[in-house]
Amino acid sequence: MPHNYEIRYIKEGTAQNQIVVYDMYTRFFRWASDRLGQNGIIAFIANRSFIDSKTFDGFRKCVDREFDYVYIVDTQSDVRNNPKISGTKNNVFGIQTGIAVMFLVRTRKESGKAA
Repeated sequence: MPHNYEIRYIKEGTAQNQIVVYDMYTRFFRWASDRLGQNGIIAFIANRSFIDSKTFDGFRKCVDREFDYVYIVDTQSDVRNNPKISGTKNNVFGIQTGIAVMFLVRTRKESGKAA
C-alpha cells in the first residue's frame, strides 16, 4: 500500500525521476503535516533541494495548498554551488549540503465557532 508522501508529493510532481522525493526528510514533513490538525506550526531544518529542484515540484504544490503561510530561510550554504563557503567559518553546519529552515503555518478557523 502506498504511503501518504507517495500519493501526494509524487502524484503532484511532473519530473520524470522522482526518486529523491522518497528521502527521509520529505517523509518527516508529511508525517508532521498529517498530525498538525487545523491550527499549528511545523518547523524543520532540512536539505534545501526542495526549494528549486524540479523533482520537488509536487512537494511544493502540496505545501502551498495545505498551509496558509510558508516561510523559508535559505542559508545559501550549498558548498557544491559555492566552494568558497566550505568549512565552519562560512557555513554554520560545516557540511556540503545546502540547508534551509522551513516554517509551515496552518491557521484555519474551526467551523461553528465564533472568530
